[in-house]
Amino acid sequence: MIDLSVGAPYINLVYTPHRYTHYLAIMLEITNITELAVGGSAIDMVLGSGVTENPIAKMPMQVKYGDDIITEIVPYIPGSTVKGVIRSYIELKLRQNDIDGNRYVSLGELLEKTFSTNGIDSSTVSEILDKVLKPILYEYFDENIVDSCIRRLREKAIDINDLIRYLGRGTEVIELFDEIVKDEAIARTYADMFRTILNRYVVNINSCDSVVEGLVCTMPIPKYKFYLVKGLVEALRSKSCTIDNIEYPCRVCRIFGAPGYSSKAIVFDAYPIAVKNITILYRTHIAIDRIRGAVAQGKTFDIEYIAPGARFISILVYYFQAREEKDQKQNSGKQDKRQCNKNLMKEFNEILEKHSMKLVYEEKERNNIELLLDSVEELSNRDISIGRRKTIGMGLIKLRPLALSIWRIYNPTKIDVCYYIDENEFTKIMNEARSNGLPVPLEELITTFFMNKSGGEQK
Repeated sequence: MIDLSVGAPYINLVYTPHRYTHYLAIMLEITNITELAVGGSAIDMVLGSGVTENPIAKMPMQVKYGDDIITEIVPYIPGSTVKGVIRSYIELKLRQNDIDGNRYVSLGELLEKTFSTNGIDSSTVSEILDKVLKPILYEYFDENIVDSCIRRLREKAIDINDLIRYLGRGTEVIELFDEIVKDEAIARTYADMFRTILNRYVVNINSCDSVVEGLVCTMPIPKYKFYLVKGLVEALRSKSCTIDNIEYPCRVCRIFGAPGYSSKAIVFDAYPIAVKNITILYRTHIAIDRIRGAVAQGKTFDIEYIAPGARFISILVYYFQAREEKDQKQNSGKQDKRQCNKNLMKEFNEILEKHSMKLVYEEKERNNIELLLDSVEELSNRDISIGRRKTIGMGLIKLRPLALSIWRIYNPTKIDVCYYIDENEFTKIMNEARSNGLPVPLEELITTFFMNKSGGEQK
């Protein structure tokens, strides 16, 4: 039974029912500047030549060459990879904004304030140790050391003040590791590492840690999460940060989803625009024995990759809830459905202005749309690396928005579409694709989200 009086006032539940009225779609072009090796599996090895243990992702699909349709094995970039690029960038941006605004605490500060909460019981403390501290320590320590450390900390949880001392900066943590490794010098090294993690690992308010089970947003909200949120608020207040509560789920999870909370964004696989222009090559990598100066035994491996210059298209769709109203302002007529002005959020608004419309939605929904569109815009001006072997320069890509459309769901009618590039250039791209191998799934996606049911003035 959750004691709501303990943590509920510290959580501002941002509840947005998943009943959508509209969606926007962004067509994204991805071009690899350097060799691209987005990982596949054993199945992809069978689909390819079978000569490499590191195949790229590919699948059989129908490809259109003019009026002819044939089935080919086609490389692609998984939608999860494209989504990961966008989500991780938004996480990074929000995390940096929180750091700049002093809206963050260290892991040590969070745990200390959480465990100091009145009424917290030893079973909840143990759950927090298992779901927050343990997975973080696993990244830096041997698993056996971590398991022994957590087990001993659980024993200390009988006396919360005792536990807090062991998580502090005193000699207790050295004693803790000395009990495990039976060597004071090694124990001191482990203790220094432990303190560094507690001091340097950052927890912020607008972007949860999606790779740590205990820190990621989850629905329904587990009991231990109330104590963690209260600890975070109290830790922020102790840093003179004025804050009443934490919005939950965080801004990132409200867009991309979390366990128990469905994503409002869908990112489709990126298919090549012209299959005929895709070149797949192989490279053998080796390791040099530093003593003999020759190839080290058993250290050679092959990697499959796509040659530079390949172009892919992915589509990002974001669903939202809004109410349409007639805009009383005079239509300026500046937007003519041709080329956008290189700003996605501006074009989103100008499409509505063109049709004398305005969408009425909650401020947080508008903030989600603005955050998503601005982030895609910013990514188009950056170099991005994906896939394998990034440290040797592989996987460098450029992302470019091609088009933006807005749709109604209740009566599937396209409100309008604008082209981020010149519409004639877009037509040229599609004609070239049909001549050089246009994947049928890609053509259907483009037709579905950008061509069908052409819009007009709102009735």
